[in-house]
Amino acid sequence: MAQDEKMTLVGHLDELRSRMIYSLIVVFAIALLAYFFRIQILEVLARPLG
Repeated sequence: MAQDEKMTLVGHLDELRSRMIYSLIVVFAIALLAYFFRIQILEVLARPLG
């Protein structure tokens, strides 16, 4: 979209809706990936820093 193009309220809401759907899909995909590696992730987090 060009910088000088005006959007209506409905246009803004449509853009917000599409970005929120995309964000939810990405968060769900990362959560699903983290679920499969949960044991390894917890082992790394439980390790002492020193």
